[in-house]
Amino acid sequence: MQSYLTRSFGERSLGWRPAVMMPALVGVAALLISASSPPTPAPHVIVLRSQSSAGIHGTATLTPLGSKTKVTIVLAYDPPGAQHPAHIHPGTCADFNIVPRYPIETVIDGRSTTIVQAPLADLIGHGLVLEIHSSKYHVNIIAACGTLE
Repeated sequence: MQSYLTRSFGERSLGWRPAVMMPALVGVAALLISASSPPTPAPHVIVLRSQSSAGIHGTATLTPLGSKTKVTIVLAYDPPGAQHPAHIHPGTCADFNIVPRYPIETVIDGRSTTIVQAPLADLIGHGLVLEIHSSKYHVNIIAACGTLE
């Protein structure tokens, strides 16, 4: 009895060759999976501008982590040993709600990393600012601020 492959391709039977076919099938499956996966959003960088005579400024990098966001703050011209409370507030740098929406880990020696319990899409473009306070004793003085847009 003649196989389908022999009938279709003449005298030479291609037969089933798992060693040859499996890598090709795995490759096709990988392409299909990667094509259907949504792209991972890129980190979003916020410029933190000085709001006082201290001249402290820097950046906050917001990295999406699914339903959460990692906020990494790096300040320049921050004195060694300085500690700055930080929060995400509704409003603008000039006029913000004093009740924070999201707490941020205290910035120590110009660095802070926090996992915020909100996706990046809920933080960007929703009238929020990242405030870096002068110190825990002077939270009414803002050292640096950036708009989350």
